[in-house]
Amino acid sequence: MSQSRKRVIPQYMGDLVNFERLTSSKNREFIRYRVLENHITSDSYEDSLILDCRLLERKLFHIKNKHATNAILYKILGCIDPNFGWEELKSETSLAAGASTYEWDTEPWAYVKIQVKSATSGASGIVDAYIVAQEG
Repeated sequence: MSQSRKRVIPQYMGDLVNFERLTSSKNREFIRYRVLENHITSDSYEDSLILDCRLLERKLFHIKNKHATNAILYKILGCIDPNFGWEELKSETSLAAGASTYEWDTEPWAYVKIQVKSATSGASGIVDAYIVAQEG
């Protein structure tokens, strides 16, 4: 963002990068992490990449099913320590073909991830997902 003009120019996250971290002059942080890209779902749950959000308060999960005809199922999970186990932040939810959704979380989880699978056995979907987090 240009400080003199107060203009924001949206930036596309390129194919060679899946993580963006911005820090303001007041040390406030913003993270954008592409955790799934053109992921083809299977009949069992598969994990996205995991985001370490220990210093961040607000998290936004944005999930898009890019398949034209097949629905998917997704869950959002968080944990304090992976050895202690993952907890469901958002229980199993269906996402129709061609649709997108988002979920918010403000609880102090150390790590978060998304799980996806096909809604119908043998009918895969194509999923993109981002997790965005920032200081409060």
